[in-house]
Amino acid sequence: MLFGICYVNLASNACFSVLASFFDKVSEDHGASKSEVGFIFAIFAGINVIVSPIFGYLIPIIGINFMFISGMTLAGGCALLFSCVDLLHGRLMYITFCIIIRSVQAIGCSMYFTTAMTILSVTWGQRLSLAMGFYEISTGLGMIIGPLLGGWLYSVGGFALPFYVVGGMMLFGAILNLFLVPTIETGEVESGSIIDVLKSPGVLITSLMQLVTWSGMDFNIPFLEPLLAQSGVSGASNEVLVGILFMIMAVAYIVISPIAGLLSDKYDTKATMVFGNICIAISYALLGPADCFKMGNATLTTIIISMVILGVGLAAAIVPSMADMVVEAKRSGMSDTIGTEAIVGGYFNSIVFLGEFLGPVIGGCLIDKYNNIITATSIFGFGALVVTIFAMICYLGLHLYRRFPCPGYREEYSEEEISSHLSNSMASTLAKSGTFGPRQYSLSISMHTTAYPQ
Repeated sequence: MLFGICYVNLASNACFSVLASFFDKVSEDHGASKSEVGFIFAIFAGINVIVSPIFGYLIPIIGINFMFISGMTLAGGCALLFSCVDLLHGRLMYITFCIIIRSVQAIGCSMYFTTAMTILSVTWGQRLSLAMGFYEISTGLGMIIGPLLGGWLYSVGGFALPFYVVGGMMLFGAILNLFLVPTIETGEVESGSIIDVLKSPGVLITSLMQLVTWSGMDFNIPFLEPLLAQSGVSGASNEVLVGILFMIMAVAYIVISPIAGLLSDKYDTKATMVFGNICIAISYALLGPADCFKMGNATLTTIIISMVILGVGLAAAIVPSMADMVVEAKRSGMSDTIGTEAIVGGYFNSIVFLGEFLGPVIGGCLIDKYNNIITATSIFGFGALVVTIFAMICYLGLHLYRRFPCPGYREEYSEEEISSHLSNSMASTLAKSGTFGPRQYSLSISMHTTAYPQ
């Protein structure tokens, strides 16, 4: 099951990034401006921010398995359809159809990303951070494979071939997961409430942390190549060097992800996330590098070190985040049902895509304002550090409030009660009927109710 979900995550990340190496040039040939191309990219994240919580609410109504497979099928079909946009004549028609297809693809993406988070949360329970470690390995692999595969396929078969391949990968993932993912019956489970999620102080603090994290993931996309050129790094005009640098970051991300999952399971999710965000702040301060380091101009060595630290920080900050949000939502009083895990999964994806949207936007605005890449990276690094310290203080305050509560305060459920219940419920609710297949492997949780110790 984990293999099937990781494959889809790899295929989807390859699908998103496959056009990075050639789409800008093709769009320019069709008369699209840089801002219009940027909007075609940004609309994907914008749609996900809006619809992910909606699908989180609808999961118990529509059904997990149906939404999961339908989302993959829709996204794969849109990838195949996108192969035709190069045949369109006229700037307006080209831009319009690109936006429409990317928007529909974003809806499919939101469907399977939200359900994937829910499936992992339900089936892995208190070991969710470990599962997310392996899940994020596939994210890093997709980040590496997508641009390389896209550039090679484009050179071999033109505009359409990359989309044939990634679309086929997504549709194959839909068929594969029919047999690998257990059938999860939602039955009479009620949908979770996004208002209840937003009432959880722990979830809100982690959301702030994740906005910094995911902004850091994409902040340097618009200016890494100009930074290389500005610093006089040999070969900076070669786009291959930029691709290699992002590959270095992705490799560090892949290596650290399972380690971050193990450490956060064994020790503490919040400490792991704080460490990750501090690494992200340091990496951007070092990327310039900032004047405080007194290192002179950036060199290829300092940029490589910065990208490695960024990959390590991203893995440490991202891997434990979903598990932390689920636990915090239940500690705030939300019921221990699939409805809660679904709405938290949808909310989590919304935060992810909001951060990915904000990163390049903030980067572009800072560069426009100061007309200096080093200043922009230094400001972002300093801002990330300030927000992380603020979140760390909030975590500490929340911990002290729970440890030394005011008279009359009682936490709904402790973390130990939730962890113990997750272990027991996973042992008692998983049921295999023998052979693998879409209807032979079931998980019965529809009528499950929780009785935590009082």
